[in-house]
Amino acid sequence: MCLVTKQEKRVATKDLTVYKIVFQTEKKNVFKAIHYGFSYKLNKSYKTSMGKCYSQGHIIINEGFHAYTKRFPTYYTINPLKDGVRYIAKCTIPKGSSYYENRYSHEIVSDRIILKEIYPLEK
Repeated sequence: MCLVTKQEKRVATKDLTVYKIVFQTEKKNVFKAIHYGFSYKLNKSYKTSMGKCYSQGHIIINEGFHAYTKRFPTYYTINPLKDGVRYIAKCTIPKGSSYYENRYSHEIVSDRIILKEIYPLEK
């Protein structure tokens, strides 16, 4: 999954609420991202680097914690998960985190994230 934007990196001046699609693993309270399979536990803070490159005037972010700024963007309905039940994770990008955003697609990529709550994803 890649985020494509023209907006430069920003720093969160407050905690940001975002949403991430995950599925539950065999372990209780452990969830995996549907892309790349990164494992998350609730209320644990995660930090990573963000990789970027430039192409035709756009910034392409291919590393970092990908999420959405809206709870139900179109993406959820047009990309069904083949194995497992999908959940929506309500997450926090903590104040001071770096992030890139595409306001048109409601995608966001950050260097830090915390999964706060998990809900079944309605069809």
